[in-house]
Amino acid sequence: MERIIVIKLLCIMLLVLTPIFSKCEIQIELEGLDSKLELEYNIRKKIDHYIARDLDYLGVNLKNEIHDIIKLSLRSAGYYNPKISIVLLPKNIENNKKLNTLIIKISLGMPIKVIQVNISIYGDGKNDFDYQNIIKDSKLFIGKQLNHHDYEQLKNRLYNLAVSKGYLDAKFQKSQLIVIPKLNQSIWNINFFSGCRYIIEELKFQGSQIQETYLKNISNISIGEYYDTKSIMELTRRLSSTNWFCSICTSSNLNSCAKKKKLLLNVLLTPNIKNSFEIGSGYSNNTGLRVKIIWKKPWINSYGHSLENSFSISATEQFVDINYKIPLFNNPLEEYYLCQGGWVYENNIYNLQSQVVMLNIARYWKCIDDDWQRVINLYWYINHCFCKNNFIKDIMIICPGININRVKKRGDMIPYWGNSQRYSVNISANYWKSDIDFIIFKAQNIWIRNFFSKNRIIIKSDLNWVEVNNLSYIIPVFRFFFDKSFGIRGYEYKFVSSFYNSFQYTKSIISTFEYQYNICSKLWSAIFIDFGGLGNNINWKKDFKAGFGMGVRWQLPIGPVRLDIAIPLIGLVRINHNLLHFYVNLGPEL
Repeated sequence: MERIIVIKLLCIMLLVLTPIFSKCEIQIELEGLDSKLELEYNIRKKIDHYIARDLDYLGVNLKNEIHDIIKLSLRSAGYYNPKISIVLLPKNIENNKKLNTLIIKISLGMPIKVIQVNISIYGDGKNDFDYQNIIKDSKLFIGKQLNHHDYEQLKNRLYNLAVSKGYLDAKFQKSQLIVIPKLNQSIWNINFFSGCRYIIEELKFQGSQIQETYLKNISNISIGEYYDTKSIMELTRRLSSTNWFCSICTSSNLNSCAKKKKLLLNVLLTPNIKNSFEIGSGYSNNTGLRVKIIWKKPWINSYGHSLENSFSISATEQFVDINYKIPLFNNPLEEYYLCQGGWVYENNIYNLQSQVVMLNIARYWKCIDDDWQRVINLYWYINHCFCKNNFIKDIMIICPGININRVKKRGDMIPYWGNSQRYSVNISANYWKSDIDFIIFKAQNIWIRNFFSKNRIIIKSDLNWVEVNNLSYIIPVFRFFFDKSFGIRGYEYKFVSSFYNSFQYTKSIISTFEYQYNICSKLWSAIFIDFGGLGNNINWKKDFKAGFGMGVRWQLPIGPVRLDIAIPLIGLVRINHNLLHFYVNLGPEL
């Protein structure tokens, strides 16, 4: 008897649950929305939610639900007088219809046009230039087809501007989207009360290991100025760029400041770790296995001094590089001293054993009235050379220099607009007891522009020019003045770079033209051509080379990554050269 009762219960459960777990697939046909793909997509997406059930029969309730869904979707796009027909056709195998078909025929009718946009601003924001621009831009909607999304975006612009610029009591007193279906007309009425604009009464730094006077000199915010989120973001960026802190959080208590309309900004800082280490290794035919260790101290004392050391060891080369940075009190972020020291030992330069010691002291500063960063430096270098245990010559160089550079950009790690300019001059002369007379001039320009949203052009030019009285003595010095990764893609570096092929080149002119297309938000494709020449007295017929290639640009959290494949266009007949070369680069383009 109990067994019979259990069987009956199971049968009842199966009958109840079968409609839940069974789903009849159905085909939806929408007619009348041929050129409105986005609207069709939205309607299909909403209908699918309601027909996730057996549709062998289209009931009145479900039909009305689908009708209302379509009607509301069309209204948001400005169609208030549509005619909608909904029919369910059962599957018919004989007519090759294997699925039930829901046929929806839509006649859109005349769209609603916006005839008036009335925005009234009350409070301190009434005379704000940015609010006046929003009112001016709102007039562009007049004569256009009504779209509810446009109306909500306009309201968001008004409110977001209030939050951004410190109108923290802002609210909508009235917001009306009026539609007159018989006349196919719409009127927008918005009354917005901005209230008072809050000012910054006090700025406090908490948790910092650096003296507060240094932080205040870094800050771009002045006491008594209006609150602005752009200023807060810039303050965060400036503090972050010091590398003194691992966390920066800005907050204020709005409730306690509402009466006075004045804000107390609290900047909560978490000190960065005192020591960090990076260890890497690699292999090359010239040096064999190489191990590199980087030791960083982001901050040493309360004055913000920092230290970075690099150590590299291989069978043929060892070097130590030390960098000590001393920020200056008046402007710690942009004015500082940089003291550098290094030691290099090599035993494979022209069968020479070489020990090099170098020191460099540089002063960095930037003027308030322009964006140019200026650097003056004094470089001291001594090279102690041996050949088969026989002493050859000590070469000592004292080389002062000046450098100016400017970087402007808009956008994130892959900017949509930008330009970079870098110029430097270094001079060595016997007059101040330097062993070699020479002048080194370097110039680099990078130009980036976007057009038609997804297209991007990059143009680069790079000039290195050396005038020297004795080329043989200055050859080993070049590595400390030129970028070793510089070259023309498509060639092995020894064919175009002054750091190989006996270091004989003293002049180089190289340019790049690159076109990029945005495949998706953070991925770009690229085609490029590099061209130029290197030599002592550049002979364009002999020294000119060009390389062509393509690649991808990928924006990752660690920074932009560039992957390229390139081939040489000129000079293959004269040299034993591989056809295809692969390049990987990490870092910003400016």
